[in-house]
Amino acid sequence: MKSSLHSIKAREMNLSRIDQLPCPFLLNAVFRTLMLVTGRHGLFTLARWNARLFPRGELIRLPTSNLLYVPGDPHFIGYILGRHEHHITRLMIEKIRPGTLCLDAGANIGYFSAIMSALSGPHGGVLAFEPESDNFDALRMNAQLASRCGCNITATQAAVSDGNSTLCLVKGSASTLHQVTALSSPGQDDNTVECVRLDQIPEARNCRGAFLKVDVEGHEVQALEGCRELFEANVVSTAVVEVTPGPAAGAINEFMHPWKPETRCWLNGRWEARPLQDIPWRCDVWFDFGSGSERE
Repeated sequence: MKSSLHSIKAREMNLSRIDQLPCPFLLNAVFRTLMLVTGRHGLFTLARWNARLFPRGELIRLPTSNLLYVPGDPHFIGYILGRHEHHITRLMIEKIRPGTLCLDAGANIGYFSAIMSALSGPHGGVLAFEPESDNFDALRMNAQLASRCGCNITATQAAVSDGNSTLCLVKGSASTLHQVTALSSPGQDDNTVECVRLDQIPEARNCRGAFLKVDVEGHEVQALEGCRELFEANVVSTAVVEVTPGPAAGAINEFMHPWKPETRCWLNGRWEARPLQDIPWRCDVWFDFGSGSERE
């Protein structure tokens, strides 16, 4: 079931209608226990059941205690069961302080954007970018939910890339697997998305100690190139990037070389110091650049 099959699109929502959505915290705890006991056997069946129970979506509580709107789509079951990519959440808790500016390239519906906004607080904020329209609608609703708590998420429907141009959005079979690619013909206008360079955004250029997350399904090299001036200006303190082995890993390693960050790869359930050229599969990579003052 694709994101476009959401029973009620987030664009039709407002905060008063969000308040009417279920918050099945106890049921979700039962689901988590069931998956623990069965070793996640039957996960996809459970995901479909949950989507049928809550076709309008639901509100879940994040590890940072704030709420997140999750559409009625079985592909988001990982959010509902909790501990989704918990190693990234722990890294965010360790690195993000009140007042931190966070950049979320490939925000999807805003799971990590919401966590980052709670950690950065009212004096910080999140600039979140998502090109796919249904996911962006949910992201926008989660930005409004964050504003209730005095937190700031600025949602932009765009792909992060190495130029302010137009790309083609190729929709995957799941709501989390959409990709952007070059236009197949100059006149193509179906499924096109606007692109932005993060280093051309004033709010990003005028800060220090920023946290950058990049998860753009194979477009990471171009997205990082669009951040080049931020790295050169010591804006980014920590970056976590999902990296694909092979040429992409080599290109990212070469890109990062001038700044010589401390690099760790999430492999075998822990952060390992390993050259990017040696990663065996697509994994999250943590680049630690230190504070801006340490680098200047």
